[in-house]
Amino acid sequence: MAEMIGKPETIRKAQEELDSLVGKEEMVDDSHLPKLPYLEALVKETLRLHPPIPFLLPRYSTTTCNIGGYTIPKGTKVFINVWSIHRDPVVWENPLEFKPERFLAGVSKCDYYGNNFNFIPFGSGRRICVGIPLVEKMSLYILATMLHCFDWSLPDEPVPSQSSPPNTPWPAQQQTLHPFGHIVEHLAGIHWVATMAQQLVGHFNIKTAPIRNVAAEDMVVGGTENTSNTVEWAMAELMQKPKMMRRIQEELEQVVGKENVVEESHIPKLTYLGAVIKEVLRLHPALPLLVPHSPSSSCTINGYNVPQGSQVFVNVWAIHRDPCIWEDPLEFIPERFLNMDDSSRWDFSGNDFRYFPFGSGRRICAGIPMAERIVGYALASLLHSFDWNLPEGTKLDLSERFGIVLKKAEPLVALPTPKLPNLLLDS
Repeated sequence: MAEMIGKPETIRKAQEELDSLVGKEEMVDDSHLPKLPYLEALVKETLRLHPPIPFLLPRYSTTTCNIGGYTIPKGTKVFINVWSIHRDPVVWENPLEFKPERFLAGVSKCDYYGNNFNFIPFGSGRRICVGIPLVEKMSLYILATMLHCFDWSLPDEPVPSQSSPPNTPWPAQQQTLHPFGHIVEHLAGIHWVATMAQQLVGHFNIKTAPIRNVAAEDMVVGGTENTSNTVEWAMAELMQKPKMMRRIQEELEQVVGKENVVEESHIPKLTYLGAVIKEVLRLHPALPLLVPHSPSSSCTINGYNVPQGSQVFVNVWAIHRDPCIWEDPLEFIPERFLNMDDSSRWDFSGNDFRYFPFGSGRRICAGIPMAERIVGYALASLLHSFDWNLPEGTKLDLSERFGIVLKKAEPLVALPTPKLPNLLLDS
């Protein structure tokens, strides 16, 4: 908002885009967000100039390496100055200028997923921000709503503010506040209030603390369990079709090489593996009924009245097996995600209601980038490092056990045979 108020023409362009799409008599909703390219460019340009974490999260070098003539020893803590990268005149024309239009010309090359190191506001690799879909949608939704509902300008005069009382001599303060010294030390940063409030009022949270702990554990365990379930389903489907497994291994040998281990930089180049993962999530979505939704107003869908406040479940499992949408829907055919002319539509963003394994809208899974990378990395490593077979005398069971999370009725048991040299496997 600060950048746009400094350049009123950007506010006008965004409002004209909103008026054209939403209309002056309607409110912004989630379905409008993917159709607002100029507003999206505004958000990207804001994140270019003002990344939320200018040095990202710290990294450690796993081996000694040389970058740009500088030797970085193994175990060194490394900070990436994304603030400086985003203002590099070698990369960006007029880098200090707020110009959203720069993202309209090459918007497809600059997303938030860390594949282009010229623009990485949320980081890259395994330590990328896991909440990108949530941040992206909420930023767009809030900005769109504020700009569509209001005109904005600065006040004519400075807004008066209350000043603090003058400082008293420190010795007197120290004596008076001695019982609270450990608290006063932290008062220089207002964020201390948020981080320490829980500790200060802990004695009053005896009843609610266990509930919060269970909820936090459910979020962490639920996320990892869904990822492991997807890997298990993928391995089960591939073991039933050895030709597909061999095709992935050939792709890995071509991209990674027979004498190397899989790195994260390889994952975007493994197109067939990506198609396999998408097909696994089509047939076996982690949450077959997604998370529950509740209509904010009564509505009619296909002749059915849905009262306000009803709890609504979306059966994505059935949608992904609908023969009106998918040819041979019960068959495991990864090629369907390779051969389609409009394959770019079949992503995990939830914009196409024929394929949305992670949900859609504001309640879409916040951990999509993490899930996508971990599943791809785990599968690639398993298939590149080992050959896989069923134990002698056993049969593969692909039956499902339905619940909040879709699991195999019988856990997969498979025997690995090493493919890589022992030295690489030990690393």
